[in-house]
Amino acid sequence: MDDHAGSESTKLMFLKTRVAELEAREAQLKDDHGNLVQLYERAPLAYLSLDHDSCLIEVNETWLVTLGYTRDEVLGKNFRDFLHPDWRDYFNHNFKQLKVAGEIIGIEFEMIKKDGSTILVSFHYKIGRNSEGRFQQTHCIFQDITEHRQTKEALRDSEEKFRAIYNASFGGILIHDQRIILDCNQGLSDQTGYTIDELIGIDGLMLTAPESRHIVLQNIQRSYEQPYEIMGLRKDGTRYPVSIRGTSIPYKGRTVRLAEFRDITEYKRMEEVLAKRLVSLTSPITQSNGITFEDLFDPAVIQRIQDEFASATGVASIITHPNGIPITAPSNFTHLCSEIIRKTEQGCSNCFKSDAAIGRYHPNGPIVQPCLSGGLWDAGASITVGGHHIANWLIGQVRNETQSEESMHAYARAIDADETAFMKAFHEVPSMTLDRFKHIAQALFTLANQLSETAYQNIQQARSITERKHAEKALLESEERFRMAMEATKDGLWDWNIESGDVYYSPSYWTMLGYDAERIPPTTEAWTELIHPDDRAAVFAANNDCIEDRCESFLIEYRMQTSSGNWKWLQGRGKVVKRGENGQALRLVGTHIDITERKQAEEEHEILTAQLQQSQKLESVARLAGGIAHDFNNMLTVIQGHADLAIMNMKPDNPYFHRFDAIRDIVQRSADLTRQLLAFARKQPITLKVLDLNETVENMLTMLRRLIGEDINLAWMPESGLWSVKADPSQIDQILANLCVNARDAIDGVG
Repeated sequence: MDDHAGSESTKLMFLKTRVAELEAREAQLKDDHGNLVQLYERAPLAYLSLDHDSCLIEVNETWLVTLGYTRDEVLGKNFRDFLHPDWRDYFNHNFKQLKVAGEIIGIEFEMIKKDGSTILVSFHYKIGRNSEGRFQQTHCIFQDITEHRQTKEALRDSEEKFRAIYNASFGGILIHDQRIILDCNQGLSDQTGYTIDELIGIDGLMLTAPESRHIVLQNIQRSYEQPYEIMGLRKDGTRYPVSIRGTSIPYKGRTVRLAEFRDITEYKRMEEVLAKRLVSLTSPITQSNGITFEDLFDPAVIQRIQDEFASATGVASIITHPNGIPITAPSNFTHLCSEIIRKTEQGCSNCFKSDAAIGRYHPNGPIVQPCLSGGLWDAGASITVGGHHIANWLIGQVRNETQSEESMHAYARAIDADETAFMKAFHEVPSMTLDRFKHIAQALFTLANQLSETAYQNIQQARSITERKHAEKALLESEERFRMAMEATKDGLWDWNIESGDVYYSPSYWTMLGYDAERIPPTTEAWTELIHPDDRAAVFAANNDCIEDRCESFLIEYRMQTSSGNWKWLQGRGKVVKRGENGQALRLVGTHIDITERKQAEEEHEILTAQLQQSQKLESVARLAGGIAHDFNNMLTVIQGHADLAIMNMKPDNPYFHRFDAIRDIVQRSADLTRQLLAFARKQPITLKVLDLNETVENMLTMLRRLIGEDINLAWMPESGLWSVKADPSQIDQILANLCVNARDAIDGVG
């Protein structure tokens, strides 16, 4: 019975323990389930589950937040209802494939949010199956990739635009890292003769002439970003002028150089032509080989004006040099003149003579007369510049009633031309009255005068440009000389442009203060911060006096901080070199020199002067004391002599004997004081004696206490057992006196 009861008790305890374990396990499972639910709901990816008909059976909180719905609004709805209409057929097709394949990764759809906006999402689908392997539901997660896609498309568009501009550039563009070309455009290929594939990976210096490579290297090393010119080198070895401009850019995670190569051959050619033209325009106009018509006008423009004038008036036209040599091509020339008369030797000769006749210098009006070669009417106006005849504008080849059939036949025979062709061409010549032709000639004269005036203005403008360039060149040279002088001198020089606020400091300015000039910003603020606070007000006042027209220059001494933190004394000198209309200073220049050593010498001089003055005072006192001691010693000698005589004539028991003996002691002590005064005054000769220093000091104590004064206590602490020394007693006394005087002065100074 007891065994049975024990067995039941054991089972009960086991069951209780098991129940407790199961309850703990259940609690842990609840916690784990709660954590899983929380993780599921707050997962960074949206989750959804679809049934066989693609209806939503589950979504997590992230899905709802992403699209803006509540759970009740979406569960049971078909997933297609949340897709953009354009994507629904695409989903149906892929959903069928999903059921077969079991998984699809990275498929993209456009979904519609509750507010009507559209987002692009990337899905990962996976099929969930039951124990029999049949479709049960889908498990899907998606990520909103709208912003990523927009960024990607924007980047692609940007790259496409860059590439289009890159290749459309008129210049050659390359990207290089340590001179090795990483990328380039078609322009560089066209310019250099290399293919793009040949250019990628080569040293960019190969595209420059050998004599220019050191310039390119130098500018790369210092990250120079301004345009500069060198000689380029093509694949075939030809050289050509190039303008290069480089800049540093980020490229695929590193900093590289982008450079533009621009072929400036045509620019250089035009520059040379303009330079030659400018030389001609600025030459004296009386020179036989001086200004020509072509130097003053663009031939293409003049040709167009001539063609339009001839077309509007119906006359032939040409512009020639004064000697008859054509400048322009003929306009509206008749067949008779150009193809018949001028084709014969005699007719061509007569034409040149006629052109010279009507083209002679005639400033009062046009020359109108029949042609010397055929009798057609011609006119001419001269073009001048400053009274110098430079060209003729000729018109004509018109007929009227003054030419007869007989005279024209006769001229055809005279020049040996075909009469039939000659007469046929003659009848094709434009006809007008002489009065109308004269009106046209007068208009030509007015136009020629306008060209003459324009030519003169061109010369004046060219000379003005040349003078300005010369002035600018002289100014640049002057500035360069000034800059070189500023950089060469050891003095610190500065140039302050008050209008812009820019300040130029010569390298030596910062060198004298120990700074690196390239790291100091060229502003007045940088300079101001280094001035000693106690000196700033005086420096500002000196500058303001010049700026506000109270003075033209200033000279001031002040302190500036060096790179080591110490202070240096500088002497600053400034002067106004430019003022505005209202008298305000626009530019100040000046110098700074280091006067630290001079200042230190001045301070040392002041100290030495004070010491000298003190020494002179002591010397005066010593001389006075010496004179007094000498006179006092003479009086003591007389007193001692009389005291000695009195004692010699007295017996010791004489009541006055002790008094005279006391007088002798007093005289001796007075003589000792006198001797000390003479020693102080250095009036005694050097006499070496064996001395006990303790005794020597004790003998001086009375005088030393008087020297040091009643307000200072002089303590005497002799050392026993000192050995004797051999010295001049008076000099030892002098040393003691000087030590006491110096100690007294030091104590007074502290007080």
